[in-house]
Amino acid sequence: MTMSAGFRRAARLAVLCWAIASLASAVARDSAPVVDDVALAEQRALAAAVDHVAEAVVQIRTIGGLEQVDDTVLAQGPTTGVVVRSDGYIVSSSFNFAQRPSSILVRLPDGSQAPAEIVGRDENLMLVLLKVETDDPLPVPSSRPLEEIRVGQRVAAVGRTFVAERVNTSVGVVSALGRMHGRVLQTDAKVSAANYGGPLVDLSGRVLGVLTPMAPGMTGAAGESSEVAGAEYYDSGIAFAAPWEHVLAVLPRWIEAGDLQRGVLGVGLKDGPAHATPPEVTSIWPRSPAAEAGWKQGDVIIAVDDQPVVSQTQLRTAVVPKYAGDRLRVTLRRGAGDQAKELNTEITLAAELPPFQQAFLGVLPERPAVADAETEDPPAGVVVRAVWPESPAAAAGVKVGDRVTAVGETEISTTASAVTALTSQYAGVDIELTVVRDDEPLTLQLTTEDLPTEVLASDQLGRQPQGDEADANAANREFAEVKLPQFSQAARVLAPAKTTTKPGLLLWLGTTDVDANREFAESWQTLMDRDQFVLAVAEPRDESGWTGDDLEFLSRMLPVLASQYGVDPRRAVIGGEGKAGQLAAALALQSRGQLAGAATLAAPLPRTLTLRDNAPGAPLALLMIATQNSPFSMLIDRDAQRLQQAGYPVSQASRRGSAARDGRLDNTVQELIARWLDGLDRI
Repeated sequence: MTMSAGFRRAARLAVLCWAIASLASAVARDSAPVVDDVALAEQRALAAAVDHVAEAVVQIRTIGGLEQVDDTVLAQGPTTGVVVRSDGYIVSSSFNFAQRPSSILVRLPDGSQAPAEIVGRDENLMLVLLKVETDDPLPVPSSRPLEEIRVGQRVAAVGRTFVAERVNTSVGVVSALGRMHGRVLQTDAKVSAANYGGPLVDLSGRVLGVLTPMAPGMTGAAGESSEVAGAEYYDSGIAFAAPWEHVLAVLPRWIEAGDLQRGVLGVGLKDGPAHATPPEVTSIWPRSPAAEAGWKQGDVIIAVDDQPVVSQTQLRTAVVPKYAGDRLRVTLRRGAGDQAKELNTEITLAAELPPFQQAFLGVLPERPAVADAETEDPPAGVVVRAVWPESPAAAAGVKVGDRVTAVGETEISTTASAVTALTSQYAGVDIELTVVRDDEPLTLQLTTEDLPTEVLASDQLGRQPQGDEADANAANREFAEVKLPQFSQAARVLAPAKTTTKPGLLLWLGTTDVDANREFAESWQTLMDRDQFVLAVAEPRDESGWTGDDLEFLSRMLPVLASQYGVDPRRAVIGGEGKAGQLAAALALQSRGQLAGAATLAAPLPRTLTLRDNAPGAPLALLMIATQNSPFSMLIDRDAQRLQQAGYPVSQASRRGSAARDGRLDNTVQELIARWLDGLDRI
């Protein structure tokens, strides 16, 4: 009975499975033609759409110019453009013109060729506007309204490069809207130099956008908009198109203005994840749009053009698509709690910001003692250990021992807060300085100046006592090795015998000879103890010396040393001689915020270094020492002028003779570097 019932159930189950399989097979056979018909209809629609727009897609040939920009080798051969106005205006990608060609030829729809001139560049969307002279009107494609574009809709990326008589096509979908902070559409169609500058079209042949490479940041080596950023996404399925509707809207302005430049506010924002951190202003660039609108440190941006803003990402989406000259209504929240108030401001975006030069008062602050658990909190303010000669502070009557409690309307509790208060100021500004002298508050008037470049004498630096001289001259101290697990090389460190304040740091680029590095470090012991700084001597990876491949090692070593030895960031510098000095300067200028300065000997700047302007929030000073009668002296003088024009305070000196074979520096040079380092925490 049981076996028979089990057999019957198994048989019924087998029959049921056979029936389901047969039904599925029949459905598949019946539906296959339907699927094929849909694919065929879509293919025909795309072909018709491409044919519809093809006459407005032109081939462009560029002649002459650069072969490489930054690390990108530029494509050679024809490129693509789209007719944007019938009287000869054509839009293409900036990538196609990054080489700055000497001549441009456009193949018109009738097969003839005409020379073209660049009318201007759109630095925000990375596009170029060309103009050709033509007797006949050129065909202009129709536009798909931005509000009708949907994620997932089928599109074709069109170019005219390989064969002039026909276009090349790549098919995909719209994969995202409002990418790159609201500037572009994204598609998964394969896009490359074969169709940069061409149109992205829908199934009706309407243009959604102009294909152009983009990448987060969009900056080159100098911090400017990079025309080759995003080219690394070549044929990856990650591609972007500047909305055609936007191109048409700005076209009259573009023709009239020439270049359309990105607009900037001139503010620094609180550190943190951009999508989760409120846009709180931490620094304001002097003479920037934000400064002229009266913004202050601590302000929080809560709306732009009446649209709420709660994160830095939302702020960038509201501002980044705008151009220099655009006006914005920005609502700020100033203050906290019951004291908070909303302020409505109007701001006009700028094309660029003037080189930043830190405002200077002329105060050398007393360095707080290393924290002790039983020490009571000192009074708020910065005690003056020395007054810089012939400075604004000296002229105003500031004295040693005064306690600075306010700069303008900003209360001062520490040296860092005093520096922050000056980041939005510049030379020539009248400021009230509040100090406490003999327990009495005084208000002094002074006018700020640029940071000085002279190096003070030892007796002008107001050195703080460092305790027992016997301790300070202790011998046989450890030359400690500091290694990073991912690197074969190391840095070896000699610290002051006794530290009563946070020490400075001199990271010197030495050799692969450990004994020579030790002798070099030991020659600094007296100065290290006197001025309270740690000396770290780093070794290159290769015996042949320092190269650009060592930059990552140095960049990663710096925060490790700073943390391990409790370094004062306002007196952390890097230095080197010859090629090592060139690398030291390059690291300091490229890694803003890690270092307060760079000291170089017989080292002009690397010729491949693109110099960025100085910026608030990360002050950087340079000491450049040339060798008398050296062929490099003229280059060093020229580089110093370039740095000063970019807003950096540069101290210059010269030495006699040449480098010692053992790499050691003479006493005069060591003393100069030590005194320069000791004065870097000036306010």
